[in-house]
Amino acid sequence: MSSHDQAHSMAGPLINLLNASLQLEYANIVRLPRFRSSIEDQEFARKLEWLLTDSLRHAEIVMRHIRRLGGEPEWTLAPFPENDSTIDFLKRQQNLEQEMKGIYENAMPISDTDELHKDLNGLIASEQNHWALCDDLIRHPA
Repeated sequence: MSSHDQAHSMAGPLINLLNASLQLEYANIVRLPRFRSSIEDQEFARKLEWLLTDSLRHAEIVMRHIRRLGGEPEWTLAPFPENDSTIDFLKRQQNLEQEMKGIYENAMPISDTDELHKDLNGLIASEQNHWALCDDLIRHPA
């Protein structure tokens, strides 16, 4: 199998992983502003806004790679609880961050370029930071 054929055969699974992460990033983009609007503490709200901004940045990175690989970005929004407590919301957010980190880790062995490999490493580190931020907010709620 030529290197071109091998790269093409890996594109499908890689696109699928990236689309799975895109769905989770978009869930954040929709959920975070709604939750943020219920928070009065400005410092707490600022941290949520940073999380939202970073999720938007992640979505852009992922979409760029999906398109480069010849795929189309796909997303749907699963229903989510309407009336989570702050702690429940943050715990759910931690689970999303952990899931996204796992997806990016699974994409690493089949990443097709140095640029994607570097971006995946950055996304993994960001998801770890997001998880830690949620942990801090759980321990020090607004």
